[in-house]
Amino acid sequence: MKKFTLNDLLFTDYKTAKELNDNPKANPSDCKYLNKDEAYEMAYFINNFMVKYRINDIRIGQKIEAFIKHSRKKKLSHKAWNFQVLLYCNIVPWSTPA
Repeated sequence: MKKFTLNDLLFTDYKTAKELNDNPKANPSDCKYLNKDEAYEMAYFINNFMVKYRINDIRIGQKIEAFIKHSRKKKLSHKAWNFQVLLYCNIVPWSTPA
């Protein structure tokens, strides 16, 4: 399975951990809410989503990135974004092969 990394992100307007006085190595998912402005949080979220639902195509990860970045929703938890992306990708989690 391919890993979705920072290099796979399409957008370049992300803030860095240094700008945010944040430490991505301490905890990649360091808050309850997904910060759409932090590159490492986006890559971490997308990678975990792709692993969980066995998605191997990096282009789908980039479509997920675009969906989240263009969304008007501002403050959603990782769990809520997971649900939104499931709907967007038309994935039915209970029918995904185990």
